[in-house]
Formats: sequence, structure tokens, C-alpha cells
Amino acid sequence: MRRDSDVWWNSAPHDLSILRHLFPAAVESVHVAGFAHFQPHLADHCVATLRLCGGASVHMYLSWLSPEKRASVVAVGSEGMLRYEGRFAQRELVLYDLDLADPARTDGNVVSSGLRERERLPGGGEEPLALAARAFVDLVTGGVAAPSEGRHSLRTMEVLQRGAAAAIL
Repeated sequence: MRRDSDVWWNSAPHDLSILRHLFPAAVESVHVAGFAHFQPHLADHCVATLRLCGGASVHMYLSWLSPEKRASVVAVGSEGMLRYEGRFAQRELVLYDLDLADPARTDGNVVSSGLRERERLPGGGEEPLALAARAFVDLVTGGVAAPSEGRHSLRTMEVLQRGAAAAIL
């Protein structure tokens, strides 16, 4: 746990950067509920919901207190879900389709038989700092823009600030 920032500012930048990469649509709204269990006025656990332009929603669970150390992003859309696990050994991207058991029902209920995995893309074991250094070298030697260039970071910071301003503690 940190004493100079809360879990939103410390952990959310990573998830938001991944989100911006997977879904370039603008963030329409951000709602953050933070919980301070050990340090007054400094959230060590928070839940965030983001709605993207176009209707997709993203739910983030950030915690310094969880016994499970995960770095995952789940994006929910009208036809399925996308889950990204970012920890080195478990890194992967999984796309799920929503299976409707009987989409022609007329009783007002939508019944789902669950999610069906459509595609699983394993991630590499590369260390993020090494990838960033390689991208910097590519920029200097070949003029190839880095994925972490300022305009992407600026959009991540804007969402962070909106979430912090709207946070409930």
C-alpha cells in the first residue's frame, strides 16, 4: 500500500492504458467507489464502472487488499465479453460470445446459457519495461511512434482525473 496515492491513481493507469488500446472509443462516463480500510481518506480498494461511446461498459476492481494478485480487465458488450489478464505468467486475451438459450422467447425474459469462449490469444512473456525500451529505440532509429507516446497517456490521464473527481469514498 502507498501513503502518497490511492489504489485508483496507483493501479488504474495500467488497466486504462490497456482499455484505450483495446477499445479506442471515447469514455462517456466514469464512476468510482473507493473504500479506505487502513488509511483514512486513502482508498485501498475501489470499484469503477466506465461506459464507452457506442454502449460498451467496463468494470474495474482494484485492490491492494485482495489475496488474489490479478491484473485483469473485463469489457462487457452487447454480444459478449473480452477478458485480458496482464500478469506475466498468465497473460492472455479471451473473447467470449453470449449464448442466448432461446432468443425467440415472448415472456419478457432473456435466458442465457452462459458465455462461450470464441477465441483465446496467449500473451508473451516479455517484460513491459523491455518492450517500452525497444519501442523507444524504434522511435529513435526508424521514426516508428511508440504505443506509449504522450497522446495515449494524455487520454488515460483524462479518464483518471474524471474518475477521481467523481469518486465516492
